[in-house]
Amino acid sequence: MEYDYPSPLVKVLHETKNESDGYVAVTGIFLSYNGEEYQTDYYFSLDTGHWIGDADTALCLCKKKGLRQIQKAHDQDCVASIGYNPYQQKWYGWSHRAVFCFGIGDKLFEEGFGDENTPYNQHGSVTIETLEQAKQAAINFADYIS
Repeated sequence: MEYDYPSPLVKVLHETKNESDGYVAVTGIFLSYNGEEYQTDYYFSLDTGHWIGDADTALCLCKKKGLRQIQKAHDQDCVASIGYNPYQQKWYGWSHRAVFCFGIGDKLFEEGFGDENTPYNQHGSVTIETLEQAKQAAINFADYIS
């Protein structure tokens, strides 16, 4: 699988697949914006190849929350911000600020709906009836919170 590196890859030094948790860690040499090489670890979804972020983020989303199908909400995005928990049958949306999940029976997230006391899964006028709608709610939330 090809990985969606956030910086140009010069050389892969090491790759560790964590099949049980659904991510891969890649240690490599990358090219910075100013042309200098640097070494770092990047973490990617095994399902999609999209960049998850750092080790803490990968562990939180993949291991603790059980997410799979981690992906970018939009093609132009740099980092993944939505993922699916197959056991809960819920889609999650997140940024560095917050994470929240949406499933059938929740509301399709609308930014201007409700107030500060309204739970995010009730921020909307449309009741989620399908997992595609739950995915859209997660995308809407990720857009809102980023």
